Amino acid sequence: MSYTPTVWEDGDVITDVKLNNIESGIANVTETAETLTETLETELSKKADNNGYYQDMTVGDAEQ
Repeated sequence: MSYTPTVWEDGDVITDVKLNNIESGIANVTETAETLTETLETELSKKADNNGYYQDMTVGDAEQ
């Protein structure tokens, strides 16, 4: 689900709905970052040798 930011203006009332929207956006970004980190770690570990070094890799190699 994509995040829809609130366009705040002077005099706007802070409500539970607006705060929960912010919280949901933060939770979604956190979940996405964690998933991407896990995927990257998994893919990079496939490319590492026994000593943890990466041999002859380019950026595109992680996609293969």
